[in-house]
Amino acid sequence: MVEVAAERSQPTFGVRIAPAAASAEALVECVALARRAEALGLDWLGVAERFDARGGVPDALSLCAAFGAATERVRIATAALPLPLHHPLRVAEYAATIDGLSHGRLELGVGLGAAETPFAGFGLEADERAERFAEALAILRAAWSHAPVTF
Repeated sequence: MVEVAAERSQPTFGVRIAPAAASAEALVECVALARRAEALGLDWLGVAERFDARGGVPDALSLCAAFGAATERVRIATAALPLPLHHPLRVAEYAATIDGLSHGRLELGVGLGAAETPFAGFGLEADERAERFAEALAILRAAWSHAPVTF
């Protein structure tokens, strides 16, 4: 028989930031919004990465780094990074750097990528995204271990 001690956690509140356009002005406003969200006591900020007209930014990790530099307490998350469109070792490096600079506040949310359109723009087949996702996830886990990475 296994006993599990359940700890009741408090709900958290945050905001997912997805500007309609990734102009320089919009990105600067996102950083100001991150500061305001923290001042209001929100617990987390989510950054949507998108390469289409639905809103979001084309580089969520860079915006997460800016949020980390502009805030002190609020958790920062990608919501969700389309992992098959990225080189997994670069994602591992960027995420580890941002997490270190923000004192452990980064939460890396990854996904398959919902829209098929961006894949063609990267020279990738959308029907390969599940396989690419699984491989990239394995590489991320290996990169964050303390063993040498061979793949």
